[in-house]
Amino acid sequence: MRLQNIRFPEPDICREEELYFHRNGEWIDFNGYFNLFYIEKRKKYTNQETLTLHLEVGDCQAVRLIHDETMIREIELSGQPEPLTLEFPYQETDKGVFWFSVKPGISSKSDVPQLSGWYEGKCQEEKSVRIAAVVCTFKREPYVLRNLKSVLRFLERPENASMNLCYWLENTLGTRRNQPPGCPASRYNSHHSKPKCRRRRRLYERHD
Repeated sequence: MRLQNIRFPEPDICREEELYFHRNGEWIDFNGYFNLFYIEKRKKYTNQETLTLHLEVGDCQAVRLIHDETMIREIELSGQPEPLTLEFPYQETDKGVFWFSVKPGISSKSDVPQLSGWYEGKCQEEKSVRIAAVVCTFKREPYVLRNLKSVLRFLERPENASMNLCYWLENTLGTRRNQPPGCPASRYNSHHSKPKCRRRRRLYERHD
């Protein structure tokens, strides 16, 4: 199962480079918040048994696999485009984070390596999991709508076809009034709060 994709700065989401990777001399460390793989939560909440990093690299000299600040192994590359399948010692590790670092090729036209990839996990017994994201909409309707559109685009990608259930929980009229025409949210299970949720609305306003 594909667990998380390797991310780069995106204008519509977040442009902050250091949330994705850090420049470290000749190396690019993919240890920003969006690209770290957190071990302890996976161990606690999932039946995951393995962890594999899949990379499609271009002009790169080497790749390092790292646990916290300790290098696990270094792989020399040919500098030619090639797919890589790299195993992390997931079974033997209970805490911390996994990440990787890439050394761009000498002749590379960019100091940021040309690559794409994802983390994959396997297990014998899958858990039935539902994920809920709760965001207060008070005075931030445009922000929420922009993020909902990103979620919808994510759900419509072929690799995310198995994620076929999504709940929209909304207890104010503002977001509904501003919903763009033809919004594909109707294709997913959609539940809107009734006026009986006044107490929850007051709670939101009090915390804001």
